[in-house]
Amino acid sequence: MGFPKISKQFKKQLKLVINQRMIRYSSFASGHFLYLSLTVLMFFIGGKFVISGSMSIGTLVAFIGYLNVLFTPVRQFISINNQIQSSLAAAELTFDFLETKPSIVDGNSILETKSVDIEFKNVSFKYQKDGEDTIKKINLKIKNGSNVAIVGTSGSGKSTLASLMLRFYDTDSGVLLINNKNICDYTLKSLRSSIRYVSRESILFSGTIRENIILDNLDISENEMIEAAKAACAHEFIEKLTDAYNYHIEENGCNLSSGQRQRILLARFFLTKPNVIILDEATSGLDLGTEKKF
Repeated sequence: MGFPKISKQFKKQLKLVINQRMIRYSSFASGHFLYLSLTVLMFFIGGKFVISGSMSIGTLVAFIGYLNVLFTPVRQFISINNQIQSSLAAAELTFDFLETKPSIVDGNSILETKSVDIEFKNVSFKYQKDGEDTIKKINLKIKNGSNVAIVGTSGSGKSTLASLMLRFYDTDSGVLLINNKNICDYTLKSLRSSIRYVSRESILFSGTIRENIILDNLDISENEMIEAAKAACAHEFIEKLTDAYNYHIEENGCNLSSGQRQRILLARFFLTKPNVIILDEATSGLDLGTEKKF
């Protein structure tokens, strides 16, 4: 789903939330106004009867108490109605989301080979239809087994190239080939299993280092995990921690340094043995000596 669609959905959600809250507040206001009006009216009429001697003060107080009892179901009805309105708004948003058709259409071919050649042919792309091109007429070949560094200023389109290789977006013009075949022909699952993207903003979860590296790959052996950690230059510092691989990481790794977090993330991706690894400033927190090892 592109940014214009997200913006449209956000505006629709905001409108529904505002309408729902207006209904809620107006219902409560109307209910309280009605209750106060009836109470004042009862005091006014009942006061006249008390003054004339046709009603005792005790009877007037009893009537006011009855009014409060009779009005309790009205308050409950208003509360239930507000809950129904809130649920209807949430249901509408949910159904809209479920009915949204993805802009990225899955292919039929499976990328099985371990040899991956990538080629950008005259590729252009922009995030918004009326915006400027983020990348324009890019021609680039990345051969299997090669190490390629793409450098440029912030906003020059480096991360966009990675997004296109993972098919988070499709090109506006030109073609992106993998093994001389249009990237759109491959299934998203096989494509993203073959290409791993590591950014400096990747997430560590609350749990042990072991759990953060292995994730749901429960069939991974201890040796495979350690080899991945060694490849990421993480094994040495992990062994020095209390409980080593059973050391507990707090949410988003806040009890680790940025360099340690990045090495654990790299170990996670090395463990999957992808054909292509894209490092998007994923080593920015490492010292120069460690970074050179990559």
